[in-house]
Amino acid sequence: NGNACYNLDSTAIFFTRCAINTKGKMICAIWQTKLEDGEWTMAEKLPETVNNPEYNSTQPTVGRGDKYDAEVLYFVSDNPRGRGGLDIWYSEYRPKKKEFKKAKNGGSKINTVFDEMTPSYDVNNKTMYFSSEGHNSMGGFDIFVSYFKQGQWSEPVNMGYPINTPYDDMFFAATANGKFAY
Repeated sequence: NGNACYNLDSTAIFFTRCAINTKGKMICAIWQTKLEDGEWTMAEKLPETVNNPEYNSTQPTVGRGDKYDAEVLYFVSDNPRGRGGLDIWYSEYRPKKKEFKKAKNGGSKINTVFDEMTPSYDVNNKTMYFSSEGHNSMGGFDIFVSYFKQGQWSEPVNMGYPINTPYDDMFFAATANGKFAY
């Protein structure tokens, strides 16, 4: 178990759980537990609209879409329908139907033929931080930032030194006031 995040109103936690499937392959999936009457419910795996049983779904983060300000679950998958390697995918939540739409690839502005991972979404600024080997990096994985405006992601910008180093830089998280980062 790992890579946990809250939904927008902190009434659900999404997290990754990995297990060996019937073919002997380790597959990670995103699970959810909900806060009901002050108690957390038994965790349930999200449906196949998010978790393709043949591929990994991991590293969830929650943001807001442009359309109707809907809650969006972003995550990382090695689904071969992506751009290559690990890609960032997303699934919009439909509150009236209480279900997630079929996951879509985050697109060519975010994803490359190399690996993208560890997305972190800043809800207040509609900003995605993520690590990539494929964009203009200083070496290994670097942390990039992209802004969601008018239904599109901006070109990712390398956050530069001292955030990035010649080593792998991943799992960026900013404090709520934006003054500090981990």
